[in-house]
Amino acid sequence: MSAIISSMSDRLDTPLGTDKSHVLVGLYGLPGCGKTTLLNQLKNRLSEKDFLLFEGSEEVGRAAGGGLEAFKRLSPLAQERIREAAIGKIQSACKASGKAGVVTGHFMIRERKARNKPEKVMTEADLSTYTHIIYLKTSPAHIAERRNNDKIRSRPVISAHQLETWQDAEIGTLRQLCEANDILFVCLTESDALVTRVTNLIRDFQNHNPAHNTSAAKSKMDTILKPRPNLERVLLLDGDRTLIPEDTGYIFWQLADIDGGPVPGRGIHTLKALFSGRMGYSYRAFRQATLCYEELESDFLRLCTYTADNIALYPEFVQLLREAAKTHNVATVVVTSGVRKIWEMILDKAGLSATVKVVGGGRIEDGYVVNDVVKGELVDHIRATYNAEVIAFGDSPLDLPMLQKADKAVVVVGEKETRSKTMTNPLVAAITAGSFRGEVRQALLPPSAPPRFNTYQLPVIDLKDPSEIDFLLGRGENNCSFTLHHATNRASAKLLASPTRDANVSGPHLRNAHSSIGAYLATEFVSDIIGLEEYDIPHVQGHTTTGHRLRYESQTLIVPILRGGEPMAFGVAEVFPAAMFVHAKEATDLKAHHVQGHKNVILVDSVVNSGKTVVEFMDRLRELGCKAEHVVFVTGVAQSGAVDEKNGPLVQIKKGGVGKLSVVALRVSDNKFKGVKSTDTGNRLFNTTHLD
Repeated sequence: MSAIISSMSDRLDTPLGTDKSHVLVGLYGLPGCGKTTLLNQLKNRLSEKDFLLFEGSEEVGRAAGGGLEAFKRLSPLAQERIREAAIGKIQSACKASGKAGVVTGHFMIRERKARNKPEKVMTEADLSTYTHIIYLKTSPAHIAERRNNDKIRSRPVISAHQLETWQDAEIGTLRQLCEANDILFVCLTESDALVTRVTNLIRDFQNHNPAHNTSAAKSKMDTILKPRPNLERVLLLDGDRTLIPEDTGYIFWQLADIDGGPVPGRGIHTLKALFSGRMGYSYRAFRQATLCYEELESDFLRLCTYTADNIALYPEFVQLLREAAKTHNVATVVVTSGVRKIWEMILDKAGLSATVKVVGGGRIEDGYVVNDVVKGELVDHIRATYNAEVIAFGDSPLDLPMLQKADKAVVVVGEKETRSKTMTNPLVAAITAGSFRGEVRQALLPPSAPPRFNTYQLPVIDLKDPSEIDFLLGRGENNCSFTLHHATNRASAKLLASPTRDANVSGPHLRNAHSSIGAYLATEFVSDIIGLEEYDIPHVQGHTTTGHRLRYESQTLIVPILRGGEPMAFGVAEVFPAAMFVHAKEATDLKAHHVQGHKNVILVDSVVNSGKTVVEFMDRLRELGCKAEHVVFVTGVAQSGAVDEKNGPLVQIKKGGVGKLSVVALRVSDNKFKGVKSTDTGNRLFNTTHLD
């Protein structure tokens, strides 16, 4: 057997990309395992409208032109060509009819003399044609009995031990060859429900594809969210190494191997070997993982229970999830690439199963698998269907699409020994490219874990801090739609304001005064609100040192409102030179392409009198689908009534979608006077006081 396995392993480098546009399922197993009987039973269960069923030996005989006896008289090379021709005709028939095919086949055969070793008869054409293979693993003793009692075929006598060795060799080698040739493989043991299981698998194989998969996952999410009225916020949480430090898949297979012994072609690192192989983390790789779990039908629930019993959620997440349960407009869903059943058991053990639901696969009956594409698509679906804010938690590259598309993202960083080793580079690239829709932070679990990056690039969020939990859950936001920052009583503000109030100052001198105010407010307040990031700069002494700039400065939009806001906006732009600059006389002057991809929007006007302009521009940003993390309105003077945080007009600004508004003013005034002609700020700035 080792020689056969060795010779077959030489073919593991067969390239992918062959024509597998139509589903073709191979039914394999040792001669006498019951393939033909099963095929006949399937004919009564699978509709002729959707399936073509073939007895492989009969098709080989037809291709030979004189039946199996004529085929057996051919040379080995001629026999191989006939087998290739037979599978080619089967594939052509399936393509022409648009139906899926089911074919019985042999991987190895044994000559009539019992002392002869099994020889491989599967061809390259088989490997390039099959999309799925179901292997029937049957008790060697039962096979020996069937062979001895076969009244139709004369079969050589083979001991149960020899049959077991033969079967193990076929399973182990076929599993490797299938993985190398993009064939999904499942090994099923004989049982009373075998016909039903095979029927369900074949029907699933026929219908399943990436589009169907995503649709099924969205439908599952809908069953969770549709019953929730007044939904404003959805927490999407990855499972493994996010809610817990461990990988449930590794624990599951570790227990399976200890419990049942080694499985041919599959070791303790089953999933790790699969996902590090040629399929990577593709849709088909997750489908193959599902079939691996299907093989453990009789032990699946017991192993899920054992796995869940060995796991405890991070206490920080237990607290967060309990707080989320108390918040009526928040839904919480674990979106896991692992096994749904395990995570339901983990949540149940923590007393959270009533309020935290799971979107995850693991079994064919789930109807879908969760990969990186699905995680990202679910965020889009929630936002489009429920108009809800999405807060995502994850730790690995599989979570990046979900994290990037979320309104708020939390990268969970565990101990160096347990955290995802493959996350660093793609996360750095995503942060550098500014591809996160909303604000992104890192949560250190346990709190002693070292951060992935410096906290300028990726600020730390403390999940034990009640205010941070309120931030994630949106609690407290109903008290006010904005925050006010001003320097009214500071000496610096009084100095800067004096030229603007002096009736003798106008034209370029007043414009310079406004520019200085803009630069001051940008430096003192805006940089604090939005935050800074580090970058390398050349030091005057010849070495490289660290400089600082506005966080996402190159993805910042500065909008001067009317001509009165322009000089102050120029001052802001001097402090943030990489920011984009767009004039707007009215809110409708802002277009979608102006705001697309920007993390920060800074609106600038010389005066806020009634607050009407602020409301109009915020509504316009929301209308354009702006996903900025921060919107800052910079002004020289804000009328106190307009920025009243309890009863002012800014309270009416709708929450959600656009980042929360911050109003930054040099001073707040009780004066409600509205200037005209010589007292109008715009006229004074540009020496047009003589005009109406």
